[in-house]
Amino acid sequence: MVLSFYWSCKTDKIEEKEPDPTPTYLSGTKWKLEGLINTETGAFTALEPIDCEECYTLTFITDYKAYYRAIVDYTTLVPESEWPSIDLLNLNPSKVLIDFRLITQPYKGENYDITPFYWAIKLTESFTVTSEELKLYNYRSPQYRRCLLFKQFKTIEL
Repeated sequence: MVLSFYWSCKTDKIEEKEPDPTPTYLSGTKWKLEGLINTETGAFTALEPIDCEECYTLTFITDYKAYYRAIVDYTTLVPESEWPSIDLLNLNPSKVLIDFRLITQPYKGENYDITPFYWAIKLTESFTVTSEELKLYNYRSPQYRRCLLFKQFKTIEL
């Protein structure tokens, strides 16, 4: 299984990709992170905690805009305007202020490092999507040169 992840991200060409102009199937879907794949080495990393069903998810409210969740569900803590989100039509990692401090969040009494997930989301440059798989790519940042591989988790009511 790891080998298939390796090839699915390793063989994708590093190029500027235009977003699919009509992915009408993303709105109302939730995607769960399978893992991070280093685009240079193909190394696969699953993020802890693995047993958390709602951790490391993207919830699409439109076909291009999604709220992301590492571990803590901010939708219950702050107003909607402050929810962490990604807009696949307006990716601009060059405008992200990079601060590589360790970012942790609690789950079942322990703190987990969400830094790789957080920066891979923030620095996303391009994406590919099918009805079963969503890949977010970052090639420029030497420390976070990754492909995030998501699998569709469930359909939700908006």
